[in-house]
Amino acid sequence: MGRRKPGKQRRTGKDGLRTFTLRELRPPGAAYEAWFIPAQAGVPIPDGLGEDAADIAARIGRLGPLYGGVVPQAALYLDLAMDSGKLAVLKEGEAHLIEVSDFLGSVPGKDMDLDGMRAAAHELHAIGALLVEPDEEYGIPFVRFVSRRPEKPGEPWGFVDDTTAPAASTCLPDGMWNVLSLEVTGAIAFLRSCLSQLEEPDLADFAERNRLGEAEARRLWDAAWASGFVDEKGCDACPAGHLCTREQ
Repeated sequence: MGRRKPGKQRRTGKDGLRTFTLRELRPPGAAYEAWFIPAQAGVPIPDGLGEDAADIAARIGRLGPLYGGVVPQAALYLDLAMDSGKLAVLKEGEAHLIEVSDFLGSVPGKDMDLDGMRAAAHELHAIGALLVEPDEEYGIPFVRFVSRRPEKPGEPWGFVDDTTAPAASTCLPDGMWNVLSLEVTGAIAFLRSCLSQLEEPDLADFAERNRLGEAEARRLWDAAWASGFVDEKGCDACPAGHLCTREQ
């Protein structure tokens, strides 16, 4: 399966049910209240906008295809933060400033320069594998890893760093973030989510949800299984299927 065209609704390959876009799933936070439509292709940015406005317009135009033609303000926060080469990641209630290269890790077979890592981060954001939350006090956008992406509008989002989340959720091993690329950890999260719901993971469904070609989806799929993190228990209390039942 190839990448979908902007504006075209995706459908899962397994059951024909609609897969909702990031905007339709209504991510929480002020960063997802404003959405921007890129200027029409071929239309130059007006000279009178000023440098800052012209820069934002150019970013929206570049990010448009990655977000289905409508760009959330959160994507601009993420893109601006990527300029510095560092990102603030929320973990266990605290923000950790890390290098972008450490955040994404190395991807076999790819030249992951800053532009490549920028594109990979936005692709993961666009599918809801991570969300962005601005900090009003320091003005730094925080990245939050998603542990549970809603399947339809109205369902809650789950976050790895959320200590107040419901007790029953798919757990994710902490160790994988330090040794694997974010693309592979996204595949691991998909597989563990399927297992936690006692569903058989489907490669075509994974490719469709993540807008991946067949070869790339297979590469990430195989890397996820080979990592050993798909079957690793989050803790001694973790039962089969990775459905966490610990008391918070």
